[in-house]
This record gives sequence, C-alpha cells and structure tokens, in this order.
Amino acid sequence: MLRLYLVIYGIIHVFILLFSVGFSVLIPFSDYIHTETANVYRKSYKTEYSKSKLVEQTTPDLENQPPFDALNLSLTNIQIQRILTRYSKLDRVTIEQMARVIDEESFALNIDPFLVMAVMEAESRFCIHVVSARGALGPMQIMPVTQHWVLNRHKDLQVQQNQQTESPVLFNLRVGIRFLSALFHMFNDNTEHVLLAYNCGPDCVKKSRQTVDPKPLPPSTLSYAHRVLERYHYFKPKDLSKSSTALIKTSLADK
Repeated sequence: MLRLYLVIYGIIHVFILLFSVGFSVLIPFSDYIHTETANVYRKSYKTEYSKSKLVEQTTPDLENQPPFDALNLSLTNIQIQRILTRYSKLDRVTIEQMARVIDEESFALNIDPFLVMAVMEAESRFCIHVVSARGALGPMQIMPVTQHWVLNRHKDLQVQQNQQTESPVLFNLRVGIRFLSALFHMFNDNTEHVLLAYNCGPDCVKKSRQTVDPKPLPPSTLSYAHRVLERYHYFKPKDLSKSSTALIKTSLADK
C-alpha cells in the first residue's frame, strides 16, 4: 500500500514539474506573439499613412507633428491645425474648430489664411482668452469699438452674436477676419497698409499718408507689421504659395 502511495506521489510530482516548465515557456512565447502582432499592425498603419500625402504638404519646420484625420479636410485646414498644435497650448477640439472657421472665412472673403494666422500670432500668441490693457479681446485682439463697427456691416454676425451659435473665441475669429477684409477693400489690397491699420487704426494710417502735415506712425506699429510679414512667410507652406487666396503685394522692405 505504501508503495502505491509513493508511485502516485511521484506521478503527481512529475506532472507539477512538467506544468511549471511548460508555463514558463508559454509566457514569453505568448508575449512574442503579441509583440509580433502589434508590430504587424503598426507597420500596416505606417504603410497606409504613407500612401496619403495630404498631411505631408507642409514646411520642413513643421513636419514633426502628429497625424490628423485628413478626411474631408483641405490642405489649408490641416496646415492651420499643425501650426496651432505646435505653437499653442489649445486642446484638439478647439484647434479643429478654429481651423474650420479660419479656413471658411478666409476662403469666403478671399484672404490668405496664413496671413490671418500671422496676425493672430502677433496679436495674442494664439492665447484665446487674453485681454490687453486697452481692452482688446480674444485671439484676434478685437477692440469693442472695432467689433461694433464690423457688426454694423455684417448682419449675419449680429444674428450669431444674438443667438450665441458659436463660442466667443470662434466669433472673435470671424470678426477679426471680417475686419481684415474690410481693411483690404479700404486700402486697395495694400497689405502693408492693412497691417498697419489693424494695429493702430485706419485713421492713423490715412493721416500718415496725407500730403499735408502727415503724422508719423509709431515705431511699435512699424515693428508689428514687420513681425506679421515675417511670421506669414514662415507659416506659409512653400507648396501652397501659387494657390493662395491672397498675395502679399507690398513689403515693408520696399519702403
């Protein structure tokens, strides 16, 4: 009887030993299978992503950015999102909404969206809730009197303001772009004058251009226009330069 117990004990011991050895072998093997499967999916994603050149139409300075969903997005929209992602601390939803508004308004008003981006960077550094000491608001730094002036000329914006169909940030963008459009009409598409007027006001620029007793522009205004043009040429993708919605027709360097 004792011999039978010893035999059974030995068989059980052998099974336990074989099970522990097999389990230790299976764990790294399963990890290997999991890793290889993940690598296959990762390579497949990279292959599919590399086939789409939409998100690669950017300047070399901005190429190291995360991919965007390119479905139904224009190249301009994608580039605006990439700029905001790199140079702001905004969340993804806000970036997508701002890019949509800038793309829509710029296309509708025939304004270069990258000039809008340059103005916004110079005005607020892409900070959406900033308020200046003089009371300018939002990413486009719109003064209350300027907003009132724009709303009087665009009834659709008055409706949006009354119904509050968009956030104040997006509304601020629309007002700023409409103001830029008005300045382009006012100064016959002279980009230099438009930028100067956006900073110090249309009357200030007109007085500086009058033949009798001209009033010199503040040095800060001239520096502002220089900065906007520099940022514009930096933000503007080289491969989109021929299809821009508005061209830089004058430069401060030509003065």
